[in-house]
Amino acid sequence: MRKHIFVILAFVLIISTLFGGCSFELRSIDSLMRPPHTAMESELKSSINKLLGNQISYRSPESGENHSAITLRDINSDGIDEAIVFYVNNIDTSVVRMCVLTMQNDKWLLAGDFSGNGSGIYTVEFADLNNDNDDEIMVTWLLFDDKSQKVLSVFTSALDGDALKVSACLSEPYNLMSVADVFSDNNKQLVIAYSNMTRDIKNSTLRLINIDKNDKVNLINETALDSRITGLLSLQSDIEPGNETQRFFIDAMIADGQCITQVFGWNATSKKFVSMLNDTDNPDITLRSSDLLCKDIDNDGVIEIPLKKAMTESLNSDTSLGYLLIWHKADKNGLVPCEHYVVNLLEHYTIYYPKSWKNKVFVRSKNVERKWHFVNENDDELFTISAHNFSDWDDSNSEGLEMIMVQNDTVYCCSVTDIGLQADITAADISNYFSLNI
Repeated sequence: MRKHIFVILAFVLIISTLFGGCSFELRSIDSLMRPPHTAMESELKSSINKLLGNQISYRSPESGENHSAITLRDINSDGIDEAIVFYVNNIDTSVVRMCVLTMQNDKWLLAGDFSGNGSGIYTVEFADLNNDNDDEIMVTWLLFDDKSQKVLSVFTSALDGDALKVSACLSEPYNLMSVADVFSDNNKQLVIAYSNMTRDIKNSTLRLINIDKNDKVNLINETALDSRITGLLSLQSDIEPGNETQRFFIDAMIADGQCITQVFGWNATSKKFVSMLNDTDNPDITLRSSDLLCKDIDNDGVIEIPLKKAMTESLNSDTSLGYLLIWHKADKNGLVPCEHYVVNLLEHYTIYYPKSWKNKVFVRSKNVERKWHFVNENDDELFTISAHNFSDWDDSNSEGLEMIMVQNDTVYCCSVTDIGLQADITAADISNYFSLNI
């Protein structure tokens, strides 16, 4: 058994070394933001130095898909990449700048040079916001390394004769931002959540911003968020089942360690955001600890809201060191429970509860023994999940146990009783239902 664990640990170490901290998804190669290859980079930097001088240093975005100080992207759909460059003048390194270079007649020319709206670059992204089939450049600037307070700048491009010119059309403070087709007309808008916590003003708003074909910026709607909000945590969106309305889920802090979720959708009749969750009579309907944010827990394309609830435990349990985590779908009638989990805080794992277990499987916790016994309504044991120190683990104490996972110095195992097998519970089920707490 120990040999198998070492093999697993070695495999995990190799994978962690090769891919640690990364997530992967398939994308069209043409849509990726590309850093220049070495030869082109040398030519680019030579052109940049000729245009801007030698007294510059390059700066890179801190987050997002692109981390290069020089990014290649075709922003005017002519089949030739432009170069988006971030830098500082060495005389004043406190001001980050962005310039855009375009290739014309085999020569790099300056299409625009701009002073940034912050002391650093958080992200550079691209989206067609004015419905001209060309990408706008979306740059998020950081204010003194405060990643919660950011400024979004949007830059558009157009031909001036034969020359490409890039212009700034928007500068907007924000905390959270989404690019979405709010009107369901195949055009994209900016949805911005902003919490203004200055000394004299404390309010939070959700804004809908449109950029028209003439690059004019229009504030379509500004909706006030809960007046208790002290900070914004996440902004996510989905399509409401049944009526195809795009909804926006805003997780926000209202007190130390506590958060709420507000849900808004666009109302075409009133032309404003309206609440898609009936929380008027109970504004704390989504109140919970701030470590639980919304997400699509069951991968059905619909965002769920997590809430904690006390577990129903066996009378023979130790003092509870866990809770029931219930994920809810939101609609105009309130919250509808859809996914149930039991969370073990002491041993840092979570067990999914299928619908067939609801009100039928309970916990008998034995914390000193590092075991949770799962029992039926008669307190008959169905299965057990146990945690073991890796240094103490060997074949002599593994009889009847199925190993679920090895994490750091802990071995997680399960065992199923005959009563559990008769209830159609298997070790494979438990392994599939088991996950470590994030």
